[in-house]
Amino acid sequence: MHRAFTFFITTAFLLFACSLFSPKETPPSETMTAPATSLPATQHLTSVPVTQPSVVRPNLPAGWLTQLETISPQNWTRLQLVQAFPAEMPMAHSVVVIEPDGKTLVLGNSNKAQLFFFDLESGTISSNSLYITNIENADVPFTAIKYLSDGSIIVSSYGPYMIYHIDSAGNILSAWDGIEFAVSADEKYLAFDVAEGTSVINIANNTPIALLENSNGLGLSFSPDNSKIAIEAITVDEGNVDIWDIKSQTILKTLPNMYRASYSPNGKFLAALDSVEGSLKIFSPDGAVQITSILDRHSGYLISPDGSILAYQTVEGSSVARDTTNWTSHETALRGWLDSFSPDGRFLITRTDDGGILIWGVLKGKWIDHREQTMPTVRERIYLCPTEHGQPGWIMDFPVWWNRSEFFKKYGERQIDTGNPLYVDYALLLTGWEASAWDEQCRAAFAQDPRSQQATIVEAMRQCETRLKSTSWVVVESYEWESGLE
Repeated sequence: MHRAFTFFITTAFLLFACSLFSPKETPPSETMTAPATSLPATQHLTSVPVTQPSVVRPNLPAGWLTQLETISPQNWTRLQLVQAFPAEMPMAHSVVVIEPDGKTLVLGNSNKAQLFFFDLESGTISSNSLYITNIENADVPFTAIKYLSDGSIIVSSYGPYMIYHIDSAGNILSAWDGIEFAVSADEKYLAFDVAEGTSVINIANNTPIALLENSNGLGLSFSPDNSKIAIEAITVDEGNVDIWDIKSQTILKTLPNMYRASYSPNGKFLAALDSVEGSLKIFSPDGAVQITSILDRHSGYLISPDGSILAYQTVEGSSVARDTTNWTSHETALRGWLDSFSPDGRFLITRTDDGGILIWGVLKGKWIDHREQTMPTVRERIYLCPTEHGQPGWIMDFPVWWNRSEFFKKYGERQIDTGNPLYVDYALLLTGWEASAWDEQCRAAFAQDPRSQQATIVEAMRQCETRLKSTSWVVVESYEWESGLE
C-alpha cells in the first residue's frame, strides 16, 4: 500500500528536479468540495449496460465448481486454469475478490465506487451492479474490499480517505476516517488508523475497544485469538513492525526493519518482509523466535485461509507454496501476479499485466496444463495534481488506452528512483499540458480498438480528459506490485 508521506516527498522532489517545466494551461477553475457528511441509507442496485466478456477457459465438465479440492501444498503443482476474464472485459477494475460462498467473483470499478458481479462457473456478468453513490466521493474506486459472513462488506476509499461498512443492498451502516483496515478472524473487531494511532472497535455496535496511541495504523493484522495486533511503525528513516497487546494497549515486541506483517489464520506463525535483506521472515506469534527466513521471494506473499500454505513468486517466475508444517517448497508456474485466495481456499486468483483475471483451482480427476510462465512484478499508478504544489486531486491506474511501451520510450528517461527503502518505486513527472496531449494522441489511436466502444471505458476516457484539463502536474509512479497485500 502506498504511503501518503512517500507520495508527498516524491512529488516535492520531482517538482524541484523538474522546475524548468512550467504548466502551459491556466490555473484550474474547478474546486473540489466535499459533500455533506450525512450518509442516508438507500439501495443502489443498478443495471449494467454492457456486453458479456469473451471468457476463455478450458473445456471443463458440467458442475466443475463443485469438483474443486481445497488447495494444499500437496496439490499445488496440480493447479490448473479453471476460469479466465480477459483484459477486454467490459470494465476496468481496481480490486478483485471472491465472495465467501465461492460462487461469485466481485470486481471493483476502477473509476467509481461500484462493484460488478460475475458467476464463477459460467463466467457471465450479473445484470445488476452495486453503485454506492451516497459516500463522500462516489467517483473514486474502492481500494480494498473485505466480505463478512453476513454478506456485508468493509471497504476503503480515497479522496478523502474513508472506510465504510456497507450491507448487501448498498446501505451504509458505519463510516470512519482512515486509510487501511483489518478485520479480526471472528469478524467481531475492526482496526484502522486514526490521528491518535490505531483504533479498534466492535463492528456490530461501532463501540471502541482500544486506542493504540502513537501507532500509525498501517499494515494491520490481528492474531486469530484477537489478543494481539501487528502494526507497521514507519517513519521517513525506518520501518518496523510492532506487536501490540490489545487488552493492555502496550507493545509486546518490536521487529526492526520489518513490514507487511501477517498472522497465519491458524495462529501458528507471523510472517513479515525484511526491508534490509529483502527476505521473508517467519516468526513465532509473539515475535520472540524467528522460525525461518525465505530468500528466494520476489513478490508479496499470500497465506492460505487454513494457514497451510505461504505462497510467493520468485524472480524466475515460479509460483512457490511453502508447506507451513515443515517449510518445504512446492513450485509451479502460473501466469500473472499472485493476488489472493478465495475465502474457502478452493481458488487462487492471479492478475495479468494487461488487466486480465485468471482463476486457478485443483480439479478432481485429469489435470490439464494451461499455465504460462509469466510474472510481471511492476505496474503504474498516476497522480493528477490540480495545483502547482503537488497535492494529488485524483489517483488512477495507468489508463488502458495509453500505449505503455511508447509512453516509456518517450518519457522513460525522466524516471528517478524515489529511494523508498521498502519496495521498488520509480516516478516521473509530466506537466498537465504534456499529459493532455499524450492522452489525446492515445485516445485517437485507441479508437481502432474494440474496447474503445465499451461504456465504462468511454466514461473513463471522458473523466480522464476532463480532469487533465484542470491538472497542473501528473506524476506517473512505477512500483513493485506486491499483490494481495494492498
